[in-house]
Amino acid sequence: MSDKRILEVKNLEVYYGGIHALHDINMHINQGEIVTIIGANGAGKSTLLNTIAGDKEKKHGNILFEEIDVPEKSYKAVERGICLVPEGRRIFVNLTVKENLRIGAFLEKKSSTINRLYDEVFELFPRLKERTNQIGGTLSGGEQQMLAVGRALMARPKLLMLDEPSLGLAPIVIDEMFEKIVQINRELGTTILLVEQNAFIALDIANRGYILNVGKVTIEDNASDLMENPIVQEAYMGIK
Repeated sequence: MSDKRILEVKNLEVYYGGIHALHDINMHINQGEIVTIIGANGAGKSTLLNTIAGDKEKKHGNILFEEIDVPEKSYKAVERGICLVPEGRRIFVNLTVKENLRIGAFLEKKSSTINRLYDEVFELFPRLKERTNQIGGTLSGGEQQMLAVGRALMARPKLLMLDEPSLGLAPIVIDEMFEKIVQINRELGTTILLVEQNAFIALDIANRGYILNVGKVTIEDNASDLMENPIVQEAYMGIK
């Protein structure tokens, strides 16, 4: 992990129609970090990720990736090295595991590189290799989440954004998924931005965190300090 900022969000304002969804958001992520964003439903967490990914238009402010403005087009963000695994996974349910993964590598033309990327994903998620030709929609929820993450990794992201990766998964599968997130960060060197309602497990693996409340950053701190913060404990961890 370095002190070099890979992502910087400055004075970001986003609207959904007439609704002011994000208010003057300022945040940054250093290269190699795991940073988590915690907040209640409707806090604006997904809106923030979608805006960084180029899927949502901003009203005001700047999003800098490696000190250059991020274009407001999702495929351009992917070209720059930003990939989002959306809430609900959104795999292609009628395509096979391998076909889903191939779509993730849409920017890559060399078959030798694509085959190497398959190998990297299958090494990380051996269950996907076992189900290479299985239709995506027949996979379990945990396997679909693995596939969604694997598809994003096929684009070789510098910044991987994960929106609620634990949603709808059994506790044992959640633990496995978060172990894989740490592995992606440490072994592949991928910077991680994580949105997660399970504050305890998110802060347990993160370096730093931001608390988002009704579209505003209300607290920013090291993950260990957020874990001990009485406000965070009561509001997001059920500790009184």
